[in-house]
Amino acid sequence: MDPKILSNKRKIIASFSDLPPESMNEIFKNFQDDKLSLYYCSLVNRYWCQLAIPWLWSQPIFNSESRDEYISPVETLISCLDNNSKIKLSELRIPIPLHRPLFKYATFIKKLDHAELCAETVMWLRNGLTREQLRIMRVVLPLSLEVKNILNNVITELYKHFIKNSNLQMIILKGTGWGLDIPNILSINNLRSGISNLRTLCYSIQPTLQIQIYENMLKFLELLPNLCKDIENLELSMNIIDHNLERIFYNIISSQNNLTKFIFDCEIGPISKIINSLYTQTNSITFIEFRNIDFYSISLEFLIHCSNLRDLRLYYCKGISLQQLLPIRSSPLNLKTLYLKSPVILSEVISLIIELAGVKLQNLFLTINTYLFDNIFNFCPDLKSIDLDFRNENIIIPILSSIKILPLEYLAIHCCTNPLKCLKDNLPLTLKHLEIDVGIFQAEDLEDLLIDCQAPLKTMIIREGLRRISDNYIPILIDFILKKKTLQSVGFHFLGGSSSFSPSIQELKKYVKVIKPSIHNTHTYLWSTIQ
Repeated sequence: MDPKILSNKRKIIASFSDLPPESMNEIFKNFQDDKLSLYYCSLVNRYWCQLAIPWLWSQPIFNSESRDEYISPVETLISCLDNNSKIKLSELRIPIPLHRPLFKYATFIKKLDHAELCAETVMWLRNGLTREQLRIMRVVLPLSLEVKNILNNVITELYKHFIKNSNLQMIILKGTGWGLDIPNILSINNLRSGISNLRTLCYSIQPTLQIQIYENMLKFLELLPNLCKDIENLELSMNIIDHNLERIFYNIISSQNNLTKFIFDCEIGPISKIINSLYTQTNSITFIEFRNIDFYSISLEFLIHCSNLRDLRLYYCKGISLQQLLPIRSSPLNLKTLYLKSPVILSEVISLIIELAGVKLQNLFLTINTYLFDNIFNFCPDLKSIDLDFRNENIIIPILSSIKILPLEYLAIHCCTNPLKCLKDNLPLTLKHLEIDVGIFQAEDLEDLLIDCQAPLKTMIIREGLRRISDNYIPILIDFILKKKTLQSVGFHFLGGSSSFSPSIQELKKYVKVIKPSIHNTHTYLWSTIQ
């Protein structure tokens, strides 16, 4: 490396090191999802290390697919165990690390994902044992009873260590590929103090498996209302539910003081008590997401009292009738974001939900099968973002013509036909971001759309899978960029691999940032990081 460049880098690091810890923490906070960068920051000097390690270990990567160059977090945590735990594991021929830990790593941990912890433990054992031990223990699927016993002992000692030393704020309970239950943590001393600060709980286990394999999880959920009452984010996901789980979830929801975000995914089974329990949280709840829920004969009147609800999402739900919504008409909601990605909901029900959303609605995501009321967008005149998934090409023109006058900044269109001709005459003049996920359209269609475009487009995403056709779009986009001078980012669905190095893409990169759009995911997992 050039000595001048190296000298400049050292000056930059030195100047950063002069910043107070509060400022440095704000910087590292922005990297909390970038574990590799945090790891490298921890190697710069002692000061950076002391500040980066808490962020790095707040959500350690318990993931068997992640094989970065730093030591497995399981090995590091085992090195932190007390002597009694180490002796117990060594008697099972578990390799105990000899190095002394530099920090009390468990004190930094805020997120515990049971499935990831089990996967990382299995992987660590496979990598740490000798060939003879692997032959005897068979740390592969299916696990032998001996190996299951060893894994359970390791995980039990780690859980004890977490509960004694960590400030757990998020727990994710999902099934594991090895069928490993959580330990019987009810017998652990100081359990209440260990999870009293829990703010997020994600749960996804089917009732049949619960009884057969994950009974300790069930015991934990039974006692949870007595252990912590300040859960803010709750995600419950399962295909089938029984009356016992319905009762348990009802008790958990009803016992909380300040539930703000709730996700519920369930296809079959009794759920009315769970929905009714939301009456106890109407003063605090701001976000509700339902997936695959059948609302037939279930009251939705609790929505009347949700004065702070700002985000309501319905994915593939059914069974909602006009009669269920009419009581809410006298007390409309005050939403900012509404997702109605449920193709089987009737158009009159969709229209009424949009009406009930309130005039402050800014973000609307719709799956549309049939015509909506002509004046439906009059109820939300301040919309800034609309995502439209058309399942019937005959309704595209009426819908696009009705949103033309809205102050939209973001518009996404998903369909199997070509809407560009009608979009040309109905493009909102305030539009900054346009996403088109459509059937094959010709280059001249795109040219017609952009040639007289008056909107100040900054980003354009084209989800078109054929590179042969997409290459024809690029000269048109470059011409638009040079004339309009507003476009800053362009994305193609096909972008990736060798296609991203094609001459046309390289030419486009001279003028704008070329991005690879994310894949649409109907499920919203909010709890991937500590908020």
